[in-house]
Amino acid sequence: MQNFIAIIKKILPFFIVLILIFFLWKNIDFESLILQFKKANPIYIVLSMLVMAFSHILRALRMNMLLDALGHKTSTYTTSLTVFIGYLVNLIVPRMGEITRCTVLQKTNKIPLETSIGAVFSERLIDVLCLFVFLLFGLFIAQDVVLQFLETILKSKANQSSSSGIYFIFAILLATLLCVSFWIYKNLDKLLKIGLFNKIYQIILGFWNGLVGVFKIKNKGLFMVYSISTWICYFILTWLLMLAFEPTSNMGWKVAFITNALGAVGMAAPVQGGIGAYHFMVQQVLGVYGIEFGLGLVCATLLHSTQMFATIIFGTLSSILVYFELNKQKNEINT
Repeated sequence: MQNFIAIIKKILPFFIVLILIFFLWKNIDFESLILQFKKANPIYIVLSMLVMAFSHILRALRMNMLLDALGHKTSTYTTSLTVFIGYLVNLIVPRMGEITRCTVLQKTNKIPLETSIGAVFSERLIDVLCLFVFLLFGLFIAQDVVLQFLETILKSKANQSSSSGIYFIFAILLATLLCVSFWIYKNLDKLLKIGLFNKIYQIILGFWNGLVGVFKIKNKGLFMVYSISTWICYFILTWLLMLAFEPTSNMGWKVAFITNALGAVGMAAPVQGGIGAYHFMVQQVLGVYGIEFGLGLVCATLLHSTQMFATIIFGTLSSILVYFELNKQKNEINT
């Protein structure tokens, strides 16, 4: 049964991607797609790739601050490689890139896996906060896009009875979790004498220490500068890509900003590289600005595929460099 569930978890994201691709791309004019790629401005595309690389380095600097606060040292070079690799892995298996980042850090810098996973989770919470801020700013500068988008999403509502049932089940689960947590707290000393429970407790403790590492950072202002700057880079690379392709080249920074913000929501979907979800979000935004459905999907594909191409290049190169780094460390140990 467990093997069956594990297989389903691996297959389901691919199945969702195929469904999204079928419904979103069946009307794409691939001749138009190829034509727009040929007419693209390569200078803007290269610049966008450099901005992407810089945003990943900012992520690495931020991660280093978290790890340093937890008593672990690593170089910007090594952490940057793990970030590039993480994004590459996410193209294959959703959310597996974060685990891969931590695994590589464990191998290269002997950082406990549970600690780095907690730090990455803390990082993601900060990203959610940044995305929320960007969405609020997007609502301020482009209310028409956001409101029309929400209207489209909220057209189909779940019936009241099913919603009530979900809330009831959630309340039961929450109450059960609280009761179990209270019982564990009261019997913690006894439970810690059990080997398996003690090992699980140490893993959870390491994860928690990584998660709260953000509160131990000395220069919190610099940490937030890195976080905001990373998201500004995402906006700039989206703007550069929109400038690169003819249908979106004259749309301006406001459209690029809201496209980036809502596109990021699509990228957060639990599918490989946000495929399908990102296209839907971007197509909806461009549709508000008068780009018809088919061309909107072409533009979304242009933006997405260019970013994926850069991710594959940087991720593959980083994987090779990490391989040589691990071999170097192995040879130093043997000698």
